[in-house]
Amino acid sequence: MGLLGCIAGFRDLASFERAAARARDLGCVGAPCIHPDQVPILNRVFSPSLEKFEDARRTVEAFEEGLRNGTASVSVGGAMVDTPVYRRAKHVLERAAAIAELETRKAERLTQLR
Repeated sequence: MGLLGCIAGFRDLASFERAAARARDLGCVGAPCIHPDQVPILNRVFSPSLEKFEDARRTVEAFEEGLRNGTASVSVGGAMVDTPVYRRAKHVLERAAAIAELETRKAERLTQLR
């Protein structure tokens, strides 16, 4: 977790988003914030995109089918998929599932508070 920038300037959301994106591009998976307006930015920046999710889903399905057929590597979209690539794809799916579960719980709690 990290952020390449200062979170104190919480009104400059464009700078905050750029800092979060740089952190993501360098491998961070989350960042702190000090204002509620920053939360949607972090959620958007650090959540897997639909494209990344779909790529991961195809990768996992193809690799697991390969294992059922007795091979430990397959080709997906012209790229080799072996165990490390499969594990990264599984992690993307697990992260997306965890985010979806959290969002569901938040929505349920908000409904209860109304």
